[in-house]
Amino acid sequence: MAGTFLFYDFETDGVDSRCCRPTQFACIRTDMDLNPVTGPEGKGIVRWCQPPVDRLPTPEATLITGVTPQHCENEGVRENVFFREIHTLLNAPGTISLGWNTLRFDDDVCRFGFWRNFLDSYTHGYQAGCRAWDLIDLTRSCYAMRPDGIEWPRRDDGTPTFKLDRLAPANKIEHGEAHDALADVRATIAFGRILKEMQPKLWAWGLKLTDRHFVESLLGKGTPLLHSSARIPAKYGCTTLVHIIGKHPRNKREYIAWDLRQDPTDLLAADAETIAARTFVRQDDLPKGVERFRIKGIKSNRSPFLTPGNPEMLKTFKTDRIELNIDACMKHYKMFTDDPAAADSLAARIEEVYQPSHTSAADVDDALYDGFVGKQDEKLRPAVHTSEPDSLRDLTGRFHDRRLADLLLHYRGRNHPDTLDEAERSHWRERCANRLMHPPGRGDLAWPEWLAHVQTLRSEEGRSDHDRHLLEAVEDWGRELAESQGLAPICS
Repeated sequence: MAGTFLFYDFETDGVDSRCCRPTQFACIRTDMDLNPVTGPEGKGIVRWCQPPVDRLPTPEATLITGVTPQHCENEGVRENVFFREIHTLLNAPGTISLGWNTLRFDDDVCRFGFWRNFLDSYTHGYQAGCRAWDLIDLTRSCYAMRPDGIEWPRRDDGTPTFKLDRLAPANKIEHGEAHDALADVRATIAFGRILKEMQPKLWAWGLKLTDRHFVESLLGKGTPLLHSSARIPAKYGCTTLVHIIGKHPRNKREYIAWDLRQDPTDLLAADAETIAARTFVRQDDLPKGVERFRIKGIKSNRSPFLTPGNPEMLKTFKTDRIELNIDACMKHYKMFTDDPAAADSLAARIEEVYQPSHTSAADVDDALYDGFVGKQDEKLRPAVHTSEPDSLRDLTGRFHDRRLADLLLHYRGRNHPDTLDEAERSHWRERCANRLMHPPGRGDLAWPEWLAHVQTLRSEEGRSDHDRHLLEAVEDWGRELAESQGLAPICS
């Protein structure tokens, strides 16, 4: 199917996209004019995923979505079936997969889900005409440069907000139940239609940025670029002028950029250690009078929003709307270009700053970025899906990458636990118990702390009966899960 958009969204049981697990997936396929295609994919597909046996759900996620683990268990499918269908949808030839904040969250959920289930984690971004996009940075750039025709809600402090559940009602879009995956997909499509209708040239430009080769041609010119990103403060419309000061030494698709709002005098004089100390830190943790270096990575294969920051383009919009002082930015830019030797020296120090300090993931489920899979193993992965469950053990010794051999045991434990022998079952149970006691995800709590947290939420004054029932269900699920993995029960 050539030339289609696949709008999609996940609801998950946590906030760390690498470690959380999906509860719900929804998608709608449209043509390039955002009209739903005929058939089930145009009407909307919704799928539920059964909960994992090695992870406790974040109770706040249940309160937001209203979806309990018991519902997912009853309505859902095994994780391998769940991600296999999603992989097929995203990899249909000519598919541009997109949504709201998908490239910073949902795409990682996909990548790690594909990894755990022996599916290629990257082909949906480049193979058979497939690409990945995200409307949120296009929306930020629209606010900054072409705001006409769209209502822009603001926070209490007066800065713009780019949350879908605020933008949709402000622009008379029916959102239904926010944080329901299908409702979010429909609202995203509706807002996309407004963007495309009100600013067709900006829409077309954003679509060109899904081609990493085109993005790299912009990043390699050495001229200022206007860039929109969540890493740039909302008071600036999440948009600023940047200059590329180096490339990442390990990730060949990542370029290192300097925010030209900031005077680079200190940067140009700093050694690698000082650059790191003033970059990978919060402003509040620096001494008074010392400013954090505004350095950020830009990945060419993540459809970043960029446009040439030449004088002609900058004259086409009101830069004071985003507090952008063009003269100051160009003065800072010249500080890089007037001394090529200093610029080369800086690029070398930037490379030193970003030298790999990566340690391997403690658990193979999280080891996607520990290295690419070799060609022989890549050819063998599909056999996991074509083999009978009882024959999966036979594949273990055929993988050259130790990660895949270990991952296969996890795959069988999750999806075909009845195929484990006694030793494998014991190992899998011990591993799951360890995961419950030492969860790796940001914001995740170990089993005892998790239970105490759920009970604290339940007892909060003003908590509705509906929310209490949800939390009771979550607590019941957690207790049963912990007991099933051999963890001692905890008295209330």
